[in-house]
Amino acid sequence: MSTYAERSNQRKSSPTFEPYTIPQKKKNFFLAHTNYYWRHYVYFLSLGFFGGLVIFAIEEGEYSFIDCIFTAFSACCVTGLLVVDFSSFRTGSQVVTLILICAGSNVLTSTLPVLLRRRIFKNEFSRQLVWKSPESYQKATEYRALRIVYLTAIGLYIIIQFLGFLSFTTYLTLVDKHDEIFADHGLSPVWFSLFHSISAFNNAGFCLLRQSLLLFNHDSFILLGTSILILIGNTSYPVLFRYVIYLQHKLRPQDDALKFILEHPRRCYTRMFPSFHTKVLAISILALTATQFLGYVVLEQSNELLESFPAKERSLISILQAVSTRTGGFRTIDLSILSPASQILSCIMMYISSYPVIAAVKRVPEARTRTIQKYPTSNLHPALAQKSSEQHEQIEGDNRKENESPWSQVKSSLLADSGLLIIIWLIICFAEEGEIRNDCFVTNFTILFEISSAYGTVGLSLGYPGTVTSFSTTFHDLSKFCMIVVMLLGRHRNTPRSIDHEVILPKLLSLNPERSFLRYFFK
Repeated sequence: MSTYAERSNQRKSSPTFEPYTIPQKKKNFFLAHTNYYWRHYVYFLSLGFFGGLVIFAIEEGEYSFIDCIFTAFSACCVTGLLVVDFSSFRTGSQVVTLILICAGSNVLTSTLPVLLRRRIFKNEFSRQLVWKSPESYQKATEYRALRIVYLTAIGLYIIIQFLGFLSFTTYLTLVDKHDEIFADHGLSPVWFSLFHSISAFNNAGFCLLRQSLLLFNHDSFILLGTSILILIGNTSYPVLFRYVIYLQHKLRPQDDALKFILEHPRRCYTRMFPSFHTKVLAISILALTATQFLGYVVLEQSNELLESFPAKERSLISILQAVSTRTGGFRTIDLSILSPASQILSCIMMYISSYPVIAAVKRVPEARTRTIQKYPTSNLHPALAQKSSEQHEQIEGDNRKENESPWSQVKSSLLADSGLLIIIWLIICFAEEGEIRNDCFVTNFTILFEISSAYGTVGLSLGYPGTVTSFSTTFHDLSKFCMIVVMLLGRHRNTPRSIDHEVILPKLLSLNPERSFLRYFFK
């Protein structure tokens, strides 16, 4: 009969990898039949409907339910299209909208997988009694790297928005030339600065003023500050994030965790890319912004309204409009008075707004098989080892597809939802047939422009005469529902179909690594 000490030694010498057990079907039905992409969808659907209900309750029926739902989805999808005068919302509804913008932020939603993976590492460490192998040391380094990543991401998210809020508040408090604007809207410069900083950084396009930033088109500080926040908060964020990690590495070159992040960025954060891809992304952002800016300069030479501004202010207006077209959604000019060529250029730029980022996200820089091969399967349960081998073969097939050129991936991404968008365009045109026939301001192009803005999560609109809202205001309920679908499609076009294989621990390999990732965390 074995003693207690012998049984204890047996437990210590037992394999570190535990057999995978199939969870109960009823308890984990949702996790077993969905992947990360569809859970992401469910999160935003819940966020939009719940936020719409709260706004509808706060406004006490002053606005229709579909308009409140539309506003909530526009906020959490950081789109910015509005079917109501947002400046007339009660303060409670504006606060709820601000919360929805933060909850749907690209930065915060991309940080969640990092926190989940770090939690798994922490649980794994608590189960392990001895860590002496090279693989164990690498896990410990990776664990520390994840902590640096999420602290850096959260730190940037808070610090940049706080600096924006502090700058706008100080400026608007010291400069009294905008006091009349705030008095007419019943706004405090402090509340405006806080809301505007968060909205600009998250590229939401929401503004507490009826005419967006048209009233500030003579103010260089507001225009330039807003442009910087828009760029840093979305398309340029991966560039900034890698640069911040690089600076930390220069300050602490002996820290292996920082070196690990720079060498294996996609194993740590989906919004961080290798050095080469980051440089390509920065060049793409500059090229697209410059193209849009030069387009406005050349195509609007005969625009009397723009010609009335001094050269400096006209340049800043064009820069902010070029940046906003990439996903910002703020207006410094009335887009309906632009030339047809400029409107078509804006429509195209909105559609391709985030594809440089999408190409970098979908082009996995490290072969996934290398991560799986690092961990032996000898300690795994036989059934689990067999499934890991099958999974390894599937990943090799995925690698061959993902090693396409960036331009091939951009082309496939451009065509990914085009069929569905065309069907939605046809449905909206059918629902608005009467208005298209009888109203000269309602055309197929204005509808297409609105769809392109919603899919690009931009929020720019040609508007409708006599209103300060988006063109979607004129839509029937069916068309507004279709626009909500388009906003959801656009918000998820840069979301990975499944969590990267690099974020899976060897213990969690199963039929679907990403499923076991969440099963382990939520069990």
